[in-house]
Amino acid sequence: MPAPNSSDPHNRDSHSRDSFETESYEADGYHTGPNALPPNPYADADADTDADAHNDRDRLYAPYEYAFVRVVPYIHRGEYINAGVILFCRPQRFLAARIKLDRARVAALAPDLDLELLRQTLALTPRICAGEGPIGKLGQAESFHWLVAPHNTVVQTSPVHCGMCADPAAALENLLRLVPGEELAAGQHLG
Repeated sequence: MPAPNSSDPHNRDSHSRDSFETESYEADGYHTGPNALPPNPYADADADTDADAHNDRDRLYAPYEYAFVRVVPYIHRGEYINAGVILFCRPQRFLAARIKLDRARVAALAPDLDLELLRQTLALTPRICAGEGPIGKLGQAESFHWLVAPHNTVVQTSPVHCGMCADPAAALENLLRLVPGEELAAGQHLG
């Protein structure tokens, strides 16, 4: 086995932790190391300063978290049907949920499930996101984390995933396209 080369920049043994971290930043403060984000193609090329360009990037790209809302008729079987999406974007103060349901799939998976009670339960998620009720009044972050916490009920959520977006409402709409069925409007009955 060859001896480690102390001049090799990938050899972590040749660098202290502090020097490795500081070498991954250039003078302008942008991260350039192996975990750097690619440059934002929407950033203003004519920005007056690096700070302006950095602020534009922050305004245009914001991190968000989301989870799919699931209907799990029989918890012990672990089968589920995706029924909506919850999206939380802290930098843009956005929390919303949209619900869709494929009634045929629900009927095939659980013919004895009360669809009206399911609709009422699913309708609570967007209302909590809108700030209604005691959970909604906790604030967006607390409401989101309460909604996505593990529950042993018929309505559950997927694990939380993350992404980057310029428009959280558009990101929610794009994620909702992945859910089969028709969207439930407020007050709509499943019949």
